[in-house]
This record gives sequence, structure tokens and C-alpha cells, in this order.
Amino acid sequence: MTDEEKAFVISTCLEKMQIFEKEHMVDIMYQLVHCYGKDAGKAVILFQPYNTEYVSITTANCNDMEAATLLLRADEHIGYVNMRNAPPKEMFN
Repeated sequence: MTDEEKAFVISTCLEKMQIFEKEHMVDIMYQLVHCYGKDAGKAVILFQPYNTEYVSITTANCNDMEAATLLLRADEHIGYVNMRNAPPKEMFN
């Protein structure tokens, strides 16, 4: 796909988005642009196309090992968030 084709797809998708979706996209882009330049952060983006089991991974400013470390940290964080308000019994299942 050419850059022009990509730009057209992005433009078309943005036109179809609701306001809250556009606001969320801006938040994502704000975080992502901080992965480039001096003192850059790192990002791992997971994408699962609709109605498939396939997952693609894209990284920004990190190699495979750094991406794996970020994913492990994310897994720990998600587990913590899911369990922090769980009843005590659920924490031990």
C-alpha cells in the first residue's frame, strides 16, 4: 500500500469516527509521538483484526526483548487492576 493509499484510508476512517473516538485517537497519538526523538519512550501496539484469532505486533523505539519486557509489565499491571477490587476469595482462585 502506498503512502497516498494509507493517507486516504486514515482520512476515511477519521471521517467516520464519533467525537469520543477521535478524542481517544488523539490521546493514543499523543503517547505514541513521545516514542521518537530525544528521551523517547517505548511502545508495543497489539492489533487483532475483527473476527480473527490473528494478532500483529508493532513496536516503537524498542527491540524484541524490550517489547517482551513491556508486555510482561502490562500483563502484571492488568492483573493488578483486575484484582485490586476483587473479593479476597477471588484473589486466590
